[in-house]
Amino acid sequence: MKKRLNSLDFFRGVCITWMIFGHLAEWWMSHESFYLLNDIVVFVDVIGGSGFLFISGISLTLSYRNKIERIKTDDAFSYEKLRLNYILRAIFLLIVGFIYNTVDAILSNNLSLIWNWFILFTLPTSILLAWPLLKCKKIVKIVVAAAIIIIDHYLYSYLVQFKNLQGHPLSVIFYFLYNGYQLTPILSNFPFFLIGTVIADIIFENYINREPEMSHVNYFSEITLPLVISGLILMLIASFIIPLPLVVEDFLWHRRNTAWVIYAVGALVFLYPTLFNIEKLDFIHIDKKYRFFFYFSYYSFSIFLIHYSFYFFFTHILTWPTFTPIIIITIVSVGLLLKLIYNTLGNKFSLKYQLARLADGITTEILRIMPKFKESNTLLST
Repeated sequence: MKKRLNSLDFFRGVCITWMIFGHLAEWWMSHESFYLLNDIVVFVDVIGGSGFLFISGISLTLSYRNKIERIKTDDAFSYEKLRLNYILRAIFLLIVGFIYNTVDAILSNNLSLIWNWFILFTLPTSILLAWPLLKCKKIVKIVVAAAIIIIDHYLYSYLVQFKNLQGHPLSVIFYFLYNGYQLTPILSNFPFFLIGTVIADIIFENYINREPEMSHVNYFSEITLPLVISGLILMLIASFIIPLPLVVEDFLWHRRNTAWVIYAVGALVFLYPTLFNIEKLDFIHIDKKYRFFFYFSYYSFSIFLIHYSFYFFFTHILTWPTFTPIIIITIVSVGLLLKLIYNTLGNKFSLKYQLARLADGITTEILRIMPKFKESNTLLST
């Protein structure tokens, strides 16, 4: 990669910050106060879990495409190593998700939460599902994403009626596909990750791996503008899927609504390419002026898990006048603390880095053992 895309860190950091804000608002504000905020939260929630999956799809695919290029020139790096490392990282993250769900189930005295579509459960599942699609053409990924959105709409509408019929086979299917449906169930959220891989392909092919680079004007007219227009069209389509009088009740204010998913995809396709183009033009120095969000991005998994301990601070007692200054102080304090940790501990505090390091080590060891294992099998067979 020619340079680190600071817009990725910025966008991921914004997503994590927003998710923390949304959770603290839900936990700390009185039910009456949060009800007034909920409409805004759902409207902007495209940069929450959905946005995090989207930007993860971009980041992972750019890394994948760069490693595929590395295979061509580095004899010490192979496709087998890339594949094994990719799968191990996803599995280790999935284990973290299972551990979180198990702890949550025990504390909540609700064992059904062991299989719950929490974001750190949905993300590794998306990573594993995306592997066979990473080499596919962009149009194939788009068609698959659209098909999943349509299937999810009709499947959920049918299965939800069996939700509470314990022991019924369709109730079991509903549990595995939609338990925690108010969070990030895989079918309605995997398309965000998949569309992110499409955006990554576009960036890689037209910016990172293109020599000479396209001029700013050509890149904007040929790449950014079509994406931005596509995003706006999707947002408009979503707003007209249902009768306009029902918009306030059923469209933007209900994340399980298919129209919201289409709206969110459109918003993300509009937002990130716009941000990337701003970075490319160097119009705003994202790496300097907005470095605050970098720390949330760098420690995204770590801080996301740790912030659940904040639940007990002000449980459902704050109103707007008290919540506003407290949430500002909390977010700023967390950001400053992460900066301090970054300057003192560096990657030692990063769960993402530690999981990657573990996957790298096991990958190397497995590939070191495998030739000997194959050789011993050959000797035995002869």
